[in-house]
Amino acid sequence: MGLPFLIPKPWYGPVLAPVLISAFFVLACGLLFLLEEIGRKSKLSALAVSLHTAGLCIRYYSFVKDTGFIMTHGYKGVVYSWPLFTCGLAFCAAGFVLILRNPFFVCSRE
Repeated sequence: MGLPFLIPKPWYGPVLAPVLISAFFVLACGLLFLLEEIGRKSKLSALAVSLHTAGLCIRYYSFVKDTGFIMTHGYKGVVYSWPLFTCGLAFCAAGFVLILRNPFFVCSRE
């Protein structure tokens, strides 16, 4: 989503990284909405929230880890850490899978 643009310090990341974060949220929320429409509500567990929080922190760190270098030397020579970003995205995906695996069904009122 727009989180990287709200970071109040210099950060480095290709445009693709926030686009991937947005795409993940659009797909995940869309899938949850569709499942809810067919009567399958999802249960949010503490572990799923923890995985999402850890993923958010890792992705945030992937954007700001080079702040000191950027402040002193500028953006030249800075390389974005795709492995770190991918790790954060994997934590969020694991949390989402956990949400999908622990649904509870509700009866339709039709």
